[in-house]
This record gives sequence, structure tokens and C-alpha cells, in this order.
Amino acid sequence: MTKGKINKGMAIGMVALAVASAGVGAIGHAGFTQPEIVETIKNVTIEKEVEVVNPVNTELADSVTSLTADNIALEDEVVSAQEAVAVTKANLDTVLTEIYDSDGEVEYLTDDLDEDEISEIVDRVNFKNDVMTLAEDLVSKEGVEYMDDEDFFDIEELEDFNDNDVVYLKIDSEDTETVDLDFDDEQAEILVEAKLKVRDGDDKATVRAIFECEYDEGDLEIVDVYLKEE
Repeated sequence: MTKGKINKGMAIGMVALAVASAGVGAIGHAGFTQPEIVETIKNVTIEKEVEVVNPVNTELADSVTSLTADNIALEDEVVSAQEAVAVTKANLDTVLTEIYDSDGEVEYLTDDLDEDEISEIVDRVNFKNDVMTLAEDLVSKEGVEYMDDEDFFDIEELEDFNDNDVVYLKIDSEDTETVDLDFDDEQAEILVEAKLKVRDGDDKATVRAIFECEYDEGDLEIVDVYLKEE
């Protein structure tokens, strides 16, 4: 097999929390390299519920139900508070771009995350973008060879051609997608669409192919290729 190395509704509060502490960001299909630090900081105010248990501050004296020298009985109180969260423009753009591109279908970004793990949203977006980019690079470099090895040129549309007749294999990045993501185990399945043009003298043909790629903890390989159904 061909192998290589690693491929709109959502509450603004979650986005702000997500990007507050991640410290990384990229727009589109970026690599794993550390991004340039953006000095501009925006303050985004979010409102959240805070549970106050056994307060000792005198400002919360109203929550005390009884007070004696030997016993202090305190009543739990839920108050509304506001917290200013620092948001870097780079990380905000990363998350908002993903929300827009996914038409708001981004449950996979928060699946299995606890409240104190929300900052991992940015990491998840970057992971997805990285494996997609790397899968595209792999197909661009080794896609034709893989087609030849898998007898792709035997299909009816290409039966009069071979790998030596290839004019180009063009990746359509907008159509690249992930069909399965496992962030904990760093695994992903990626579909890369490419346009193949062949020519032999006056004869020529153009087809669209789908390359199925698998990423597993740093290893990326093409595992299948098939003709796209129009």
C-alpha cells in the first residue's frame, strides 16, 4: 500500500471558551506547525452560572441561614456572574471558519468533552484540517501510482489509456471530507476527490475519482480508489 505521514449555529460562549486557552490556531487546512502569535487580544464577555458552596466572604452574608459560635449552617446559592475571556483572533477565526464550513453541524467538536476541556475544540479543528491537508498531499504525489497498482485504468471510461497517458490529477480541496474522526486515538478516515485527465493522441478522457485514506497515529495511507458516481 502507498504510505505517507499524517490529512453555523453554535453558542458564542462555547466558541469563546474554546479559543481562550488553546494557544493554537490556523485557518483552513493548516499544518501542525506552531502559529505566529497574534498580539491583538479581544475581550469577549460571557455569562455563566456559578455555584457558590459554603461562601465565607462577608459580601455573601445573605446566604447564611444561621450562625452560632459552634455551628455555621450555610445555604448553597447559584448566582449569575460575568467573566471576561481573552480571545485571540487566530483561534476565533479557526473555530468560526469550521462552524461555517460545516453549516453548524459541529457536534463532533464537543462530543465527550467535559466543561473544563472546552479548549480542546481548537485542537480538534486543527487535527481535522491537518489530516485533510496531508491526505490531499499524499494523493497528489502518489495517487496515479496507486491507481495503476489497483488497476483503476481498467474501468470502462479509461480502458484505452494507462498511467503514461495522464495529463494531470487535480485535487478538489473543497470536496475533501472526513467520514470518521477519533480524536482520542488520533485516527481518521478521509475522502479526497480528484479530477483525472488522460490523453493519447487525439483521444482523451476526464473522470473524477474518490481516494479513501486512513490516518492512524501518524501513519497515513491510501486504502481505496473508485470512480465518483455522477
